[in-house]
Amino acid sequence: MNPNLVAAAKQALAGTDEDVTAFLKDENQHRARRQSFMSSYVTDIGWYIRRNAADGDGAFIAPMSYGFKQADREDATWVIVPALASNPGCFSFESASKPGYYLRNEHRGENVLVAGDDGSAEFRADASWCPRQGFNGYGKSFELASKPGVWLRNFQGRLYAITQYGKDFDRDSTWMVIPPYAD
Repeated sequence: MNPNLVAAAKQALAGTDEDVTAFLKDENQHRARRQSFMSSYVTDIGWYIRRNAADGDGAFIAPMSYGFKQADREDATWVIVPALASNPGCFSFESASKPGYYLRNEHRGENVLVAGDDGSAEFRADASWCPRQGFNGYGKSFELASKPGVWLRNFQGRLYAITQYGKDFDRDSTWMVIPPYAD
């Protein structure tokens, strides 16, 4: 889940003691944890999970490219951190453009949004995702740690936490973890 972090650690270990010391500073590790998530479905290639500030911090997928302005690229970049609910092997996705805000299930429904960590156990559980082998045989699918069998899914451009059903579920619930759009 953190290929940039692994690459940065290997580079530091191959360098000098100063390189290792610099890597171990939290700020450098935080930057190395940045990733973007692209839909793996062929017609959605180039569409990424994004934060939508204009829509009350909604979460959606939309096209993205390096030619977009910095703010848009940051909205399509996530900091991969250990799960807020402390689930082994699971992660939380913090907004790079709005630190302290995470991709989470709205708990009483199926919508996925970007919300500030309120410190509650409910929030931490609803903002923890467990990566699994992608439904289509490659990429990653993300299961909600607090609700086994509930998956991060794109449907008509919006994001949902939903159980597996429908003919397009596999394609709409598989993501490619790629280098971040914003450093």
